[in-house]
Amino acid sequence: MATKNSVLTYPLTMFMGDEQMIDRMRLKPAIKYDADGNRLPDLDKHGNPKFVRRKWYAHFSHKKQPIGNSLDAYEPETKKAQVNLGRLIEKLDNGIIVGGVNKKFKFLISDEKSFFTSYGYYQLWRDHLKVFLGEYRVGELTQQVVEEYMENRYKLNEDDELQVMQNTFQKEMVALQQVVRSVEPHFSVSKKLLDKINYNKIYKEQLAPLTPEQLYQATLQAKGYWGDIFLIMLYTGMEGRDVFDLKPEHIKDGVITKVRHKNKYKKKKTTIKMPICDALKKVFEKIPTPASKHQCYFKIGNEYKHARCSKAIREIFTKAGLNGYGAKSLRRYMGEEINSQYMVEANKSAQEALAHSANSNQTGFYTRPRNADLMVLVNRMADRIAKASGE
Repeated sequence: MATKNSVLTYPLTMFMGDEQMIDRMRLKPAIKYDADGNRLPDLDKHGNPKFVRRKWYAHFSHKKQPIGNSLDAYEPETKKAQVNLGRLIEKLDNGIIVGGVNKKFKFLISDEKSFFTSYGYYQLWRDHLKVFLGEYRVGELTQQVVEEYMENRYKLNEDDELQVMQNTFQKEMVALQQVVRSVEPHFSVSKKLLDKINYNKIYKEQLAPLTPEQLYQATLQAKGYWGDIFLIMLYTGMEGRDVFDLKPEHIKDGVITKVRHKNKYKKKKTTIKMPICDALKKVFEKIPTPASKHQCYFKIGNEYKHARCSKAIREIFTKAGLNGYGAKSLRRYMGEEINSQYMVEANKSAQEALAHSANSNQTGFYTRPRNADLMVLVNRMADRIAKASGE
């Protein structure tokens, strides 16, 4: 009985006629009819009458996919079958994969790139989770399976205990939860799978910030195809993926403007807007310009290879005697250099000019950066690297 504050929900069948519902259902085994449309009796192989118990099944297409799930109702239970059909259609309309519990993980998601909330989650699913869990079904996902995944992915430590790289593992579990929730909307990986697993969490130690002198030595090793990519990453703070699909159409009036690839599949996208400093202009002058503004400057087969780019950047740092530094180090340097060398100084100057107190939290509202300011900062950063040669 409905109360004053309760919310009534109605199956979709209440808004569809019986004929519409019957058209989306069928009985199995199928009923045979004669030429006049009369139902034929069920007979055994000897021609004797027999009783056949038939069940109702869905029989329609949803987004070009055939739906044939059982409606958990026998032939006389037509109304029950219609109600269950309405619930099934509701689930489909809400994006829930019906019957997905019995599907293997590798078949569960049709359009994987657009399914995940970020490209990073898609990569973790494609390269690691799907490779290991592909043959499993959602209903077979247990604590033991996750433990086996952890051991396979991260190996055991010296004491034969489970261990994970915590930051990466957390992202993998978010990706896994997104996939499972396409079948079970309220599924919690942490409560259902991780709660009773004992494992060691490893955090990657961050190397000391790079100095202009170190970056100068690295630029001396940045040669050829990968050297150009290294320099663009250095002077823009862009990630390898964004450099890979950089096109002439993204460059206008001395500014690179493009949607960041990492979240291009999200509803809320972020846009890269980076002015081209003088040092970067010299890099673009020696790179062949594509015949079409829609073509990429750099092409690595048909698909960007993250591992290949990361390895190439690490090799440049290694040749410069900077073992352990990689692609992320270039991005961090951009942020660290601008912040430590210029923004703190600018903040202090603004406080003095505006007569703000030293601990004022309002100064930031008066010091919003402009593209012209960013150009000055990036040029200064490039000059500091160039002058680090000591010449």
